[in-house]
Amino acid sequence: MGFLIAAGQDVTPAFLNQYYGFADTAAQTVTAATQQPLSTTYNIPALEPSVASAYEVKFGGTGVWGGTQQLIAFTLVISGVVVLNTINGVAATAFPISAGFRYTGYTHFVFSATGASGGVFGDLFVQLSETANAVGAIPPAAISNTVGLADSNSVVATIDTTATMPVTVKCGWASVTGAPTISNRKTIFRKVA
Repeated sequence: MGFLIAAGQDVTPAFLNQYYGFADTAAQTVTAATQQPLSTTYNIPALEPSVASAYEVKFGGTGVWGGTQQLIAFTLVISGVVVLNTINGVAATAFPISAGFRYTGYTHFVFSATGASGGVFGDLFVQLSETANAVGAIPPAAISNTVGLADSNSVVATIDTTATMPVTVKCGWASVTGAPTISNRKTIFRKVA
């Protein structure tokens, strides 16, 4: 974990492999039919990433499926660039009408290149569980669902690492009909490599 620093070598913050983390409990609620911030937005400083620098965002909270069932989709956005987009999302019929649910999620991403044409590969996972009933019923029923959603990019996302890089997880409903709601209760952001 780290590198040997040679005498006279120019030492930059990225070279030092500074690991750090932040956390908060600032609530974010999404009720819109467009992608809106769900996690807290954290900034990666300009020029900080080096090739193979890795970061993670963890988030979680609660929601209500809505009086009319709606699909929900999640995205990872870095510097305004959609890195991951679960456009197919979680099906509207995953939970019963007006069902309460809890969820947890995380995203990891690694820089494959730096500079004005830097590159990122990442993954995104979200798990939602309906709260009124026990999960894992046999046979499965909508009233006992736990739904997992995963995404990973196979083509590098271009990110300019010479400027500050805001990072956020967003989500949005297919429609606002039925007043579906999802609220984030905590965000953890870390540089891990």
